[in-house]
Amino acid sequence: MEKAASGETGAKGTTETAASKPSESTRFVHSATQENSKGDYTYLDDPALNGDPNAVVFATPTGARGGGEEYGHNIGVWFEPGARKWAIFNQDLAPVPGGATFQVVIPPEPERFVHRSTPDNTSESGTYLDDPLVNGKPDARLSVTQNWNPGGGGGVYNDREVGFRYDKEREAWEIYNEDGSAIPEGASFNVGVLKVASAVNVETAGADGVEAPEYRDFYSEGDPKPPKLISSDSSAGAIPVVTPFNFGRNPGGPKDKTLSIDIPKIGLEGVPAFDTVSEEKLRDGTVHIPASGYPWQDGANVFIAGHRIGYPGTPSDYVFFRLDELEEGDEIRLTDAAGREFLYRVTKRTVVGPNDVGVMNAVEGKSLVTLQTCTLPDYEDRLIVQGELVESQT
Repeated sequence: MEKAASGETGAKGTTETAASKPSESTRFVHSATQENSKGDYTYLDDPALNGDPNAVVFATPTGARGGGEEYGHNIGVWFEPGARKWAIFNQDLAPVPGGATFQVVIPPEPERFVHRSTPDNTSESGTYLDDPLVNGKPDARLSVTQNWNPGGGGGVYNDREVGFRYDKEREAWEIYNEDGSAIPEGASFNVGVLKVASAVNVETAGADGVEAPEYRDFYSEGDPKPPKLISSDSSAGAIPVVTPFNFGRNPGGPKDKTLSIDIPKIGLEGVPAFDTVSEEKLRDGTVHIPASGYPWQDGANVFIAGHRIGYPGTPSDYVFFRLDELEEGDEIRLTDAAGREFLYRVTKRTVVGPNDVGVMNAVEGKSLVTLQTCTLPDYEDRLIVQGELVESQT
């Protein structure tokens, strides 16, 4: 790769917001081929990027999201002035293998900025961010991709896995090398701040802001209307109110209503689906909406929601990221707490609006499972995968 030697900086190190200002996010999967790759880098080709050295690009090897072989290299992005294109490169300068795939996202201007490490913002362990998007916001959801040369020109290598954490004392976020080594001066990072907001029924929410109605609410006699479920535009997608399948009757089954999900196609194995509408439980896996019924009930539409992005370091991290890869005939297997298995085969994949309850309704003559996550990059709609029961244990 014809880039400057390590340690050379092409611009004065400051934290800044990049000049490129797309009004909408762009998202695509890039596949490395012999035609678009050269040694340790692979060229991207998209109108939102081409010819723009100030674009703010985020890239993730698809294998690093679970369900596939780990990519094995720390990556970054860089702008190649000669070709006037952005490229993904391996920090260790190893050749990019043919067929490698990467998720690429270019978020809109209000949701990202570029950070450069300087002596003023760098500590022994990392470099502190300074931007209104993240300052004093411990609950901010960050995404980071190393950027070799913002704006073009020379750059700095940092062949290390990086993480980020919030320093409560400084009320600031810090990017750090996970192996404990110092981040070199002039190293640059594209920082994205994901939109996360939750709306709950304030009349029933607890002190922690999490609405978690008791299980009996979904089938007790005399309750004239179903409780309002959590509605969220987080990366699990919104969950609208649904008429309880078990209204007025006990659903039976094991006392512990937690389910386990296996989806071989996308590498999910033993992911818990907690029987609750608690937003907090989404961090621990996925949630099954109790109102939708259970797999041992004939005619139920078992509805399960999970994060597309999730929380780093938790079971929710990218748990349903690859849901869009499922196709007709693919297997979805649920297991209840008693060890009984229920095999479904995918029949439909669709996108619906945040208030569409049609996909949650029971369908006469069918026993279904419905999986939900958000659409990317804006979380505005819901990605739905539905399967029909083909085999069960009694």
